[in-house]
Amino acid sequence: TRTYTRRRGAALAAVGHAAKVGAEPMRFVRELRTDPDPQVNAGDVLTVETFNDVERVDIVGLTKGKGFAGGKKRHH
Repeated sequence: TRTYTRRRGAALAAVGHAAKVGAEPMRFVRELRTDPDPQVNAGDVLTVETFNDVERVDIVGLTKGKGFAGGKKRHH
């Protein structure tokens, strides 16, 4: 799976935001909570090496909640 792609898939608004911080526009952009004194700057691309000194990383996935599904919807 790809975590980001270059300008080709980026929306026009995302291109404008990237230009403000001097970064290359990406198709997928995610915001992360950091310490008050961050070690990364706006527009930096985060890789696995960024988290070398961190013991644990808490990751939450995005899913579509469908509530209680009947048998037909659930299995077909």
